[in-house]
Amino acid sequence: MKITNALRKRLEILLPHEYRGIVVERLKARGISIHPNTVYNVLHGSDNTEVAVELMKLAREQKSSQKQFKELSKQL
Repeated sequence: MKITNALRKRLEILLPHEYRGIVVERLKARGISIHPNTVYNVLHGSDNTEVAVELMKLAREQKSSQKQFKELSKQL
């Protein structure tokens, strides 16, 4: 799975600043050892399905937490 430029731009908005370390730790927990630069390279077009899937999961989690924050701030 390759991440296109349009998808990369959307992901960069959602991903936290330390996204490379987070993805490396998640994959390490599953027994996959990668370098943080690999995560950066996948975000910019390299082909690595496991890393791309983890990036997408992290972006979805960040998006849902942003929605929850907005809902809570509306209640105040």
